[in-house]
Amino acid sequence: KNIPVDNVNREQDEEINQLRTELYTLTNKCAELDEANHAWQQFQQAQLDNFRNKLRDHFSFDENLSFDQIAQLIINQIIKEREDFNQQYEILQKTNDELRSESETNLETIKESYINTINELNQELLIIKDELEKQTNTLNQQQLIGKFHSLYY
Repeated sequence: KNIPVDNVNREQDEEINQLRTELYTLTNKCAELDEANHAWQQFQQAQLDNFRNKLRDHFSFDENLSFDQIAQLIINQIIKEREDFNQQYEILQKTNDELRSESETNLETIKESYINTINELNQELLIIKDELEKQTNTLNQQQLIGKFHSLYY
């Protein structure tokens, strides 16, 4: 069976045209994907640069570090600061406990001192009271003697 040559040529031409169209479409899609990929890479680089600029005031780091490496740096810094904070907290807690104990001791000493002072003042008041009573008695006796004297003399 013979296939006419014109039919074969026409089918081949159609297939070639279809392949050309698909190649053109795929080439355009590749160009679009390359453009989108390039835009995405620029966006990522801009984000990374922006991130680095914000961190620069707080961290010193190599400009070639990746985002993941910078994140690990931040995590390490947070861990270090937490450990430092906990250490300082323990020191402050110990100092606070020592000051509280010292304060309680000082308060007890002051209380004892006040009690002693009050007791001493009470003793002095008793002495003054006794003196006053003696002088009052002496004065009363002198007044009685004076009245008695004025009655009889």
